[in-house]
Amino acid sequence: GREGGRKHARGHGHSRGSPRGKHQSGATPAQHAINQAQARVEAEGQARLDQAAAELHGAQEQLDARTKSLHAARVELADKERSVEAAKAQLTTLIGMTKDLLQMLRP
Repeated sequence: GREGGRKHARGHGHSRGSPRGKHQSGATPAQHAINQAQARVEAEGQARLDQAAAELHGAQEQLDARTKSLHAARVELADKERSVEAAKAQLTTLIGMTKDLLQMLRP
């Protein structure tokens, strides 16, 4: 709450010294204070919103990167699965041939 001091300094030029002039301007000092407070809240809200948007954007980029690497991992996995299936098929053939060979060798 320290940064409030700067914003205060701006709004003081309005009241031209006349203490009776409260009602002429239409805005009482209380109204000015409320307006300033509202402006500050809006500015802080906007800053938070901007930060949240930036964080969301960053998270989105991370997610995209992860999705890409996940896709790459899936492709790699599919390749490995294919080569495992191929190896299994060769192994099955080999086992079959070995069995046949053993049967032939038996007296």
